[in-house]
Amino acid sequence: MHRHCRRSPACVLAAGSLLIAACSGNPADGAPAPSDGGTVAAAAPTPLLVPSGTAAGCVGDAAEGFLSDGDLVDDDYWLADWNYLQYARWVFHDTVDEGSFVLDFEMSAAYSDERLPGSPAEFWLTYGAAYESDLGPAADAPLWVELPNSTPPGQPADYAVAGTVTLNTGALPHSADGIWVRIDRPNYDYQIAVNEMSVTIRDPACAGSEEGSETTLPPSTSSTTTSSSTTTTTTEPGTALDALPPMVVSLGDSYISGEAGRWAGNVDWLYEYLLVDTGADAYNDAPGGQSEQMAGCHRSESAAVGIGRAEDGTVVVSRNLACSGARTYTNGGKPGVDRCTSATGATEWNRYQYQTLQIPGPVQRGTFPVPYDCNGVTGQVESLRQLLEQVDGQYHIEMVVVSIGGNNFDFSGIVEQCVKDFLAGRDWDMHCAAHVFGQCVLWWPVSEDYCSDDAIADNVTTTDNLTLRQAEITASLRDIRTVMAGAGYTDDDWTMLVNTYPSPIPDSDEFRYIETGWSRQTTGGCGFWDEDADWANSVALPNITATIRSAVASLGAPNVEVLDLKDAFLDRRLCEDDVYHAGTLLGALSWTTPNAVNLSEWVQEIRGVLSEGGAIDVPPFDKNESFHPNYWGQLAIRSCIRQAYNNGDPIGGRCVRAGNGLTNLGEPKMDVVP
Repeated sequence: MHRHCRRSPACVLAAGSLLIAACSGNPADGAPAPSDGGTVAAAAPTPLLVPSGTAAGCVGDAAEGFLSDGDLVDDDYWLADWNYLQYARWVFHDTVDEGSFVLDFEMSAAYSDERLPGSPAEFWLTYGAAYESDLGPAADAPLWVELPNSTPPGQPADYAVAGTVTLNTGALPHSADGIWVRIDRPNYDYQIAVNEMSVTIRDPACAGSEEGSETTLPPSTSSTTTSSSTTTTTTEPGTALDALPPMVVSLGDSYISGEAGRWAGNVDWLYEYLLVDTGADAYNDAPGGQSEQMAGCHRSESAAVGIGRAEDGTVVVSRNLACSGARTYTNGGKPGVDRCTSATGATEWNRYQYQTLQIPGPVQRGTFPVPYDCNGVTGQVESLRQLLEQVDGQYHIEMVVVSIGGNNFDFSGIVEQCVKDFLAGRDWDMHCAAHVFGQCVLWWPVSEDYCSDDAIADNVTTTDNLTLRQAEITASLRDIRTVMAGAGYTDDDWTMLVNTYPSPIPDSDEFRYIETGWSRQTTGGCGFWDEDADWANSVALPNITATIRSAVASLGAPNVEVLDLKDAFLDRRLCEDDVYHAGTLLGALSWTTPNAVNLSEWVQEIRGVLSEGGAIDVPPFDKNESFHPNYWGQLAIRSCIRQAYNNGDPIGGRCVRAGNGLTNLGEPKMDVVP
């Protein structure tokens, strides 16, 4: 359907102009069956206002197929359901061979159930490739469209709306012989009436001959948007981008933001914290270094994205947009990996993605309506879009590192439940199991209740939950790609590096604290039953990893790589044999002494879960730092990210330890292997 090209301005324009949904399968049989488990990654709700009018002789081609589940009233299908799920779809064959085409809209619209006139039409627009006997998936994210009311003056009822949207065919598959176009009802009170002739397609040359007409490319190519208009500018990266200094950016959760990066190891007693404290300002990333830009994000100095230099010595600037506690969606004041802004309509975008498409988070599962409100918080994908504008012409963002999904699984809640179950099996009284010369030498807990048997374990085991989490992760990854394309980046210009999660605790036979007694939690800070530890490594973590990999695979994108961190901390995990607390007989004297990196744990111990009753902070430690890569762990991942950056030609692989000691950059010796 179109000519293959790379890096040319024409390709850049075409790739940047595609704003497409993730729904796939065979929409001809009704609502499409998405290949990614139901995800449609929504674009930010920047309205696209387009004028109406059709020049003489520019009659559009009608669709060869039309389908809608709207309410049929007098030959029109009204998209007006309370659940905001009704849609309409048109299929066109034998469309233009390459370049752009124009969708010509003529429909009716009303406001609220009272069908008030004078309303614009607002909807999500997606499109994809059509084949002779099938419909392919949509390519990226939906486009938010607003068509103005077009009723001529003096008409008694003004329900008519009309307008045009110019799109590009440049990224559609070569084998496609047409396109399908779909509109979805948004989470507004706006209602739309459509029929087979509501959308026609015409040649852009014909559209351009229309005197006084105006067409606008989708907002993904726009560097400047407002709530009422769209100003389109297109960058031409190619050699221009290649000539700019490189930058890498991180998005995601605590495992990439740098949570626990203040502490270089663990200690037996709270008062010994200075032995592992790298500095109280470790998380201060605001200008001047006196505070955090966003409290609690814990973007530490040791955060993995801060590679500083490539392996060949090239200076690489880093920007950390990740935030501890982040999910794929903004919730609870923490910026998610989404497009939330303080602008009007941003919350509606969030609801569209997580309510209309029915991909709820683990805590809100089964609740309606799902409270996915932006609350004035700027999401990380929106922050990336703003950063792209700020560095335009100054830096080339060559790699975006993403770590997301753990909080969607409520992994921290699972860990907390595991520790509570471990502590609940204890009793202050001795329950002796063996005596020697009248003295108790072995005692057993009162009971063994495993978190792997609790309901919360369903978050990482049931097919339904894993499918939902994949949908959420896919949506965020696709949205990142859309924002990069909107800044003029082609797939050749940058790489997304998606991290999996490292194993934080050893298997049952590698703990240095016995399962019985209190020491595994009160001293080691790793209160897991043996059975739960084995379950975490053999079931929970592999399921999370597989879900992330499936999300990446569902993108079908050539410039997305996976950095597998599962084995990165082997022999350095929390409570593992042959590593120790600082200040103990076999441990390092402090984090600054030689060999400290070899003797210390690379994972922060679990603090704050003192009983079945809740979690509290234990100053100077923060309960949120528990179970995260500490200073050494963050630097180990940083070393692997630098190697994955591969001097500007990023690669994926497995991050593994390469030996003892530190590199000349002060980082643990690591390797990225196939």
